[in-house]
Amino acid sequence: MFRILSFAIEGLLNYAMALDNPTLNKLSEETRLQLIPYLVNFAFADYSRSAASKARCEHCAGTGFHNVLREVVKHSRSGESVIKEEWGEGTMSALSW
Repeated sequence: MFRILSFAIEGLLNYAMALDNPTLNKLSEETRLQLIPYLVNFAFADYSRSAASKARCEHCAGTGFHNVLREVVKHSRSGESVIKEEWGEGTMSALSW
């Protein structure tokens, strides 16, 4: 099965390299050669997932939201940096994926 997946990804890679995509053509050859394998792997993973799949997203556990805790530096009007030391209940931000 690994051989079939490898063959499919290699085929997608060859197809992507042969495309005359205006956005990719703006990139340098070196950057394009680094970027295309990531795009191909993403495209294959996205295509191979079924809408009926029981697998859960590793980031949001199927909720559609990803909670992120970030340290925020707030600049006051006087120009001083203020770092909030106490994290309250509302400091978790939900980012939609």
